[in-house]
Amino acid sequence: MQEIVSALLSGAVGALVATFVTLAVEGRRENRRQKLNVLSQFVSHRNDVTGVPFTAAMNGTLAVYADSPEVLRAHEELYAAVSTRDSGNEANRRLVNLWRAMSKSAGIDTTAITDTQFVRVMNPRATQQ
Repeated sequence: MQEIVSALLSGAVGALVATFVTLAVEGRRENRRQKLNVLSQFVSHRNDVTGVPFTAAMNGTLAVYADSPEVLRAHEELYAAVSTRDSGNEANRRLVNLWRAMSKSAGIDTTAITDTQFVRVMNPRATQQ
């Protein structure tokens, strides 16, 4: 009888531990997926900072990257530049800083991409004018 109770208890404890581990892993995976989605939207629309998709990415950054003080700080710095209509090198520098912070938080290595490559417009129609 004692063996049966012991087996049941150990099975229950094992199941609980497995459940908690699975929930923790899935939570981290979901958080990373959300970060990658916002990062993708941010990067895809970075050349139209007044457009709806970029605005949605900037607003989503606050929720999805709330666990990253570096991202939140870079977000505020870019917001300040965009709000004052700073369209020069400083705004671009802040855009790059936010992109790098978001990428780092999402586990993406950006060292192979230069700042110039990131801020460059990737639109043949825009470069032919």
